[in-house]
Amino acid sequence: MPLDIERTRTGKPSLVRRGIALVVIVAAGLLALHFIVGILTLVLTVVVVLAALGAVLWAANQLL
Repeated sequence: MPLDIERTRTGKPSLVRRGIALVVIVAAGLLALHFIVGILTLVLTVVVVLAALGAVLWAANQLL
């Protein structure tokens, strides 16, 4: 409860609380970025594998 009383007196959170909030926001952003990069890597890997499979099937069809 002392933090709530302190906040109502000053009108804004303490510098420590703001610093912790900044660290949490940055960490969440980095995790989200890591997740998005992982999804893009998965999608591009599937596309490349399917393209390679298509190329092999096309080449086999041309030779036979």
